[in-house]
Amino acid sequence: MIGGIHVSLIFQPFQQKNCILPNRIVCSPMFMYSATEQGQVTDWHIVHYGTRAAGNLDD
Repeated sequence: MIGGIHVSLIFQPFQQKNCILPNRIVCSPMFMYSATEQGQVTDWHIVHYGTRAAGNLDD
């Protein structure tokens, strides 16, 4: 409870070792068909997830 208002844990920070997430909302890996034959990410993935990390979810 924050300031008399119940706040769900989903919006609370989470820490796993050295990684601190500001909330518990995450996006799982997608679009494996566009990875290299070795399963590595490409520039497309970097742009795709970078755009979402910047807050633009509508492309």
